[in-house]
Amino acid sequence: MLIVVGIVQAIGGNDSSSKALAVPVVAKADVHPMNGNDAVVAATDRIKPAVVSVISSKKDEAGQEAGMGIGSGVMFAKNGDKVRIVTNSHVVENGNQFEIVNFEGEHRKATLVGRDRITDLAVLEADGKDIKVLAEFGDSDTLRAGEMAIAVGNPLGLG
Repeated sequence: MLIVVGIVQAIGGNDSSSKALAVPVVAKADVHPMNGNDAVVAATDRIKPAVVSVISSKKDEAGQEAGMGIGSGVMFAKNGDKVRIVTNSHVVENGNQFEIVNFEGEHRKATLVGRDRITDLAVLEADGKDIKVLAEFGDSDTLRAGEMAIAVGNPLGLG
């Protein structure tokens, strides 16, 4: 069972012109194909704490909300006391304030590390205190045609 995900390894500032490198990767779950549904449930339960909702909002000079985006993300790395989250670039595209919400409803402010419009991927960074589960990524070169894949996330909603 493979969970296919794309990550951006971004270096640079918070502006949308930051250079980012898109790297396709996979998280591999040890499952047996004969246990299909049970294996998908087990993999989903294991990754659930790393999946977040991403809220992107744009505030004008007066502090009034001028737009909002919402999507899904996954926590994939720690950088010191910070956690990195991969999401879609279109979710954060016009935002200047970002927030992540975990499966328990906890909100954390986030900052944009970098984004790439071509691959539609972006990386945010938030306080990583108390984060214990991260998505584990494997080697996409080991993928074979016909292997089962599942997508995890919570697009267009919280909860």
